[in-house]
Amino acid sequence: MTVEKNIDLFMKELSKTWEQLPPYFITSSVRKTGKEEILGHIGKIMGR
Repeated sequence: MTVEKNIDLFMKELSKTWEQLPPYFITSSVRKTGKEEILGHIGKIMGR
């Protein structure tokens, strides 16, 4: 199963009980991706 398919299934399941879905980030320690997105989101929440 692809990453995108897993995410779609997970978000569909969450939508059954969550009124508003939380933000999500696709990360990989192997490919070293997603770090900037997470840090950007944290900075946004903290008002930076």
